[in-house]
Amino acid sequence: MCTIRTVKDSLPFTELFVFNDVGTVVALLNNGADISLADKLGFTPFTQPFRFERTEIVKLLLQRGADPFIENDAHLTPLHIAARRGFTEISSLLLKDARTCELFLRNGADIMYRALSRSTPLHLAAWQGYEDICQLLIETASMTSSVNDYVNIKNKEGTTALHGACMRGHAGVVDLLLRHNADRDAVNWVACTSPLHLAAKHGHLTAAAFNNDRIVKLLLENGADPEAKDNLAMTPFLNAVTNGANQSVTFCGNCKNLTGKRQGKIVSIKGQTFADRISLGSWNGGFKDFEILLQEKCLLNERDVNENAPLHIAAKNGSLDCVDFLSDCPEFPFQLNERNDNGMTPLHLAASNKHTETCKLLISKGADVTATGGNGSTPLHLAVKAGSLKTVKILLNCLLPSTLEQEDSVDNTPLHVACEHNRRDVLKFLLDKGADVTSRNDRDMTCLDVAIEWEGRRGGQDTYKASKVGRGAEIQAWRL
Repeated sequence: MCTIRTVKDSLPFTELFVFNDVGTVVALLNNGADISLADKLGFTPFTQPFRFERTEIVKLLLQRGADPFIENDAHLTPLHIAARRGFTEISSLLLKDARTCELFLRNGADIMYRALSRSTPLHLAAWQGYEDICQLLIETASMTSSVNDYVNIKNKEGTTALHGACMRGHAGVVDLLLRHNADRDAVNWVACTSPLHLAAKHGHLTAAAFNNDRIVKLLLENGADPEAKDNLAMTPFLNAVTNGANQSVTFCGNCKNLTGKRQGKIVSIKGQTFADRISLGSWNGGFKDFEILLQEKCLLNERDVNENAPLHIAAKNGSLDCVDFLSDCPEFPFQLNERNDNGMTPLHLAASNKHTETCKLLISKGADVTATGGNGSTPLHLAVKAGSLKTVKILLNCLLPSTLEQEDSVDNTPLHVACEHNRRDVLKFLLDKGADVTSRNDRDMTCLDVAIEWEGRRGGQDTYKASKVGRGAEIQAWRL
């Protein structure tokens, strides 16, 4: 007899599976080898062939009575492993096994045991984009009357298989699931995110190439709600704008579809004609062409939980192309100087995040460079705080000399801010522009006082040296 009794004794099986030695496996089984004994990783002789796609060995072990629902220490069944790895033939063998069919008929679709995060094999196959395995799983589930229930099973985060396919950009799987009544508006329990949110956010317009709008289009054609909000009040459109700021290759396609489902009159931008295909630029090069469908009822008025409009989001993320697109819609009541709940305009957000070219574009469109936020800060205050000399120069090119001394809610001028944060290059530039070194804030502190208080000693020295040349009266004022 050759019965396996210890973990160490199970090692020969592993080697046999690696080299696909079917003959020796047969010999071991004929001599009474125990196919239910697990090794230290929780793998039994039956679960190991799934790691190497050994179809003939799996078939042999099933014929010898191996349990198709045995789990390893991660609670993964053989079907989970096969589905996650994309082993179609092995998955088919498991699903056609008489014991599997019997359990399906007796217990319904939920027999497909949920492992890991209580995910079903369908979750795992959809996440990986294995359309043929998803088809097999759904066909097996159709043996019962609970196909819809199975397709829409949620894991412990409330995520369905459709969520995973949309997030990973597997258009074929998305189409398959929707054809089998997957809930297109299902929301997870973590962020109340729908599949359309994920398709827009992650920008997957196809599974492998970003050259069409299939996933978003599929969802919308199947009735997905473009106005659904997650727990941050983000709609799919706002997610598309946010994602467009980081991966501009996807924004136009998503935006085209999200606006294309709305009711209302279709209008054009700048007299351009429509086209189904949009020419996209590189990640940082922006879009080459803007030919897009828009509707009379404007999605540009949507707000997130912080009252950020799409232009706020695009400006904050420095998406020059998104800002250009959003601000060039004359038919829409879109305001360049609209404020969020912190009193910030898009220009404030662009300046505070060092997006110089975005600031330049916003200013050219009419953004107010003197607008004050909730704490009285102007875009110049925020650019100085961020330490972006290029942005400071852009803003000062548009300012009247008097606005250089504009104060925030605690009477700090931009020069105070430069000293507080030790922005030496910005400080020198402001001094060269004639910034008043004698100005005092609400604590009666000059710029030099602020620099010393915040240990910006080098900045304080620069302030002193720059002020000493031709500013005797100001030096006397300091001494007093």
